[in-house]
Amino acid sequence: RGRARDWGYGELLRDIGASFAAARAAAPGLIWLLGGHSLGGQLALLYVSQVRAPIDGLALIGSGTPYWRNFRWPQRWPLRAAFALAPLVAGTWGYYPGRRLGFGGNESRGVIRDWTRSARSGCYLITGQDMDADAALAEVRQPVLVLHARDDR
Repeated sequence: RGRARDWGYGELLRDIGASFAAARAAAPGLIWLLGGHSLGGQLALLYVSQVRAPIDGLALIGSGTPYWRNFRWPQRWPLRAAFALAPLVAGTWGYYPGRRLGFGGNESRGVIRDWTRSARSGCYLITGQDMDADAALAEVRQPVLVLHARDDR
């Protein structure tokens, strides 16, 4: 945590790739599912879409685009304000102190930058990547199990 270390979606996607390659090498021949909760689910889906990984399926829990227009009132406008303020907070503190603020987890400046850009635009804009992430997502053909908790906000 702090100003000296920073990472965003691009670095996290590379980490997923390295972890997946190591797991696959250690246990070849298995059925491989990739999944995650919240942001982890978004990253799992982005990873599969970008590298055409040999994943047999995905499991997403409480995950989806944070695009502000997808939310209903009374959440819509406060979230839009939060998406504008979060990068400023992260820039000031050197990271986003979500646990302290009661909104999200502690995240790096880069993760907050990438996350809030997708929240404001409705598109995945990954720093350092020229790939059209939304077009790549449309090409995913693996089965996806999506779970949503009734009270998940």
